[in-house]
Amino acid sequence: MSELRQPWWFSECEVIEKYVAPFAKDDARPKCVVLHVPSGFFLRHSSGPQQGHFWDCYGDNYLDERLARLAISQAPPPPKAGPPVGREKERELEQTIVRLRYEKADLKAQVARNDERHTRVVEWMKSIAQALGPYSDWKTWEMGE
Repeated sequence: MSELRQPWWFSECEVIEKYVAPFAKDDARPKCVVLHVPSGFFLRHSSGPQQGHFWDCYGDNYLDERLARLAISQAPPPPKAGPPVGREKERELEQTIVRLRYEKADLKAQVARNDERHTRVVEWMKSIAQALGPYSDWKTWEMGE
């Protein structure tokens, strides 16, 4: 008998047969729920206009493990779940974004320092042009001609 192929995220799902919500009432009954451990979402089923399984912060009661496993096989992939390589790449991209933000702040500071220096040089050049008086071609130099 051949083994059925399952999506990679099936192994990340946990069937909890006697789950009670953290802040449930004292008379709350335990229920059988499906939890996607990395994302923290529970599997639910809607019989409304958009019928089918979906992932939410609240879980539906699947009565027993067999029905829960059947529901997992019919469910879409959990949100924000990717293959392990994808999650590593996502973490790497987040670190790159943080690093680039710091670099951007450093570049802004450098530009501000360069603007200060440029302003000082221009003021110095203007003072020289004023000292030279009519012999200065400051205006033509300033216009880039």
